[in-house]
Parts: sequence; structure tokens; C-alpha cells
Amino acid sequence: MTRLALTALAAAVCATLLAARAVSAQELPAASDASTARVGLDSVASADMYTATDEHAGSAVLDISAAWRVASRVQVSFRPVISRGLDGAWETNVYQAAMRYDRPGQVRLRFEGGYLPSPIGILPLESRADQNPMITSAQNYDAWLPFFERGTPWVQLTSGLYPLAAQVTAAAERWDVRGAVLGSSTARTRPLTGEDKPPAAAQLAVGGGVTPFIGLRVGASFERGVYARASELADPSTGDRHATIVGLDADYSAGFTRIYADWIQGVFDRATGSTTGRTLTVTGVRTLSPRWYIAARLQHESTTDALVRASRSDSLLAHPLTEPQTQLSVETVAGLRLTPELTVRAGYYGYREFGETDFESHAACSIVWTQRWR
Repeated sequence: MTRLALTALAAAVCATLLAARAVSAQELPAASDASTARVGLDSVASADMYTATDEHAGSAVLDISAAWRVASRVQVSFRPVISRGLDGAWETNVYQAAMRYDRPGQVRLRFEGGYLPSPIGILPLESRADQNPMITSAQNYDAWLPFFERGTPWVQLTSGLYPLAAQVTAAAERWDVRGAVLGSSTARTRPLTGEDKPPAAAQLAVGGGVTPFIGLRVGASFERGVYARASELADPSTGDRHATIVGLDADYSAGFTRIYADWIQGVFDRATGSTTGRTLTVTGVRTLSPRWYIAARLQHESTTDALVRASRSDSLLAHPLTEPQTQLSVETVAGLRLTPELTVRAGYYGYREFGETDFESHAACSIVWTQRWR
């Protein structure tokens, strides 16, 4: 039996074991909203497993979103997350800790400050497992680019989470715009918790979108600032390194089908020249019945420069050559909502990482439990 056949068999086993009974339609619940209650609390627990021919690995996440309506237009939110990675390591982070003020009207205004979700792209809206139709989170917000310059810090193309920030948003029926000042680059998020915090470096971020008709939204976003201070570099005399990150996204829904895409480009300065990273993510979701849905996602990520070794035994920092690199992932999922709180998913996940030539295939399955406490 081939590796792909074994993968398909494992996916079928996952689906059979998990799909014992069924209930209502697949939906993507909104985040906690305290506009009608003084206090709101959502909890989401998820566990998943990836299986290949001779190995398996699993992860788990407990994600809690709390909101407190201090006054009629003022809300405080807090979102701690406890997670266990595929490597077995446990982490505790605070994904959101912020205060916001909303002013209603024909043009609605929102002022918020603190640790906020990133508005770069559309996929940060799926950072909670119950809002993500797939099993795997979007890799372009998780994966790190290969090292592209000796003595320069490691970066992501972008992150689904903001560092400390202040943001203002204006929205009407057909459009929305926003502007923000960030405490550090989203390519190297400076989290509230943990010790790995890059130096503070102010960034400017703007974005917006239009809804030409119901069912379609097109958006764009931009960020510019320092991603690495001179003091962090092997040669500080070369000065600070700047990055420019641009995002385009589109979301289309018709009937029981939704298709959305997210394109991001980051240009990272080097001592001489720059390195460009790009990613494209396309996702499709189809509701089959009040009980079932299917979804698929394709992600392609590339970088124009990456440090390479003559052999794996060579030191990465000692080898002077660079070359373009790509990363690819494909995922298909079938989901079943067992109860309003419980959803199970099973499917296929395949990927090829930066610097690798082999495409790895895995069967995947997950279970997601969500509860809104009021």
C-alpha cells in the first residue's frame, strides 16, 4: 500500500471514529461581544492529530476570550491562550489585552489600544479554532522565513497578532478604513508574555476595504517600520533594518459557498539590497447540508533569498550563498457539527517546507469544543 493510500485510510478512520452522531449546520461563530451583556466569556478547546505511515503527532489549545462592558460604549477584552505544540512543549500567551471605545452613527468610529489582532490580511480573523474551517492554522502567519542575511534576526512574513498598538477605525455600510501605530514590527511580534521580545520600534500601519455588493469585500493593508535595530545586528555600523509589508485580500460568498484569498508581500532591507517574501492563500468552504461542510486551502510562500549550506553539516552562518526558496501546503477537510458546542473534522494535509524537496502527506483529524458563558 502506498503512502498516499495509507494517508487516505487514516483520514477515513478519523472520520469514522469521530462522526458518531450529527446535529446542526456548520457556522463560524463570532468572537465574544459584550454589547448586550455586562460581561461575556467564550472558551474554545481544540485537539488535533496528524498521522503519517509510521508516526503521528498531536497538539491542543485552550483559548479563552473575555470581555467586560465598562460603560455603554467602552469595552475591555482579554484573551489568554494555553497551547501544546506538535513537539510536546506547552506555552502560555496573552493574544489580546485591550480597551476600545465605539461611537455609533452613519459612520461608526472605534478607538482601541493594547494588544490587538493584526489587520494585515484576512486570516487573523481565524486565529481561534472555532472560526477556522480548517484543522491547520494558516502557515503564512506561523512560519518563519529562512535566514537571508548573516547576523540579522529571524523574521516572519507577518503575524496574526499585533504588538502593543493604538488603532482607530471608521466604517460605513460599504467601506471601512483604519490606521494604527505599533510598538514593533508584525514580522517580529513583541508579545505581552515571554522573554523573546525584540527592541521596541514604532511602525505605521493603515488599511481598509470596500463592499461593492453584499457578498463581496476587497481589502488592502500596509505597514512600514524598523524590524531590526542596529544593536541586534552582527555589524551595527550598517544601521537599522526596515521592512515594508503590503497585503491584499478578497472575500466572496454566494449561497452555501464562500471563497476567500489573502496575498501578502514583505520587503526586508539588508546591508545592501533587500529580500522579498510573498505568500498567497486561497480557501474555499462549501456547506453541504445543515450538518456537514467541506473545505480546502492552498498556500504558497516564497522568498527571493535564503542562506544555503553546501551540505547539512556546514554552518548556516558561515556559508555565503543565497538562493530563492518556496514552501507549499495543501489541506482538505470534511467537518461535522455534533452539537452547537462540538465540531469534529477530518481530512488530508500535505506540505513541503522551505529548503526541502520532499512533499509530506498526513491524515489529520481534530475536535473543537466552544462554549459561550453569559
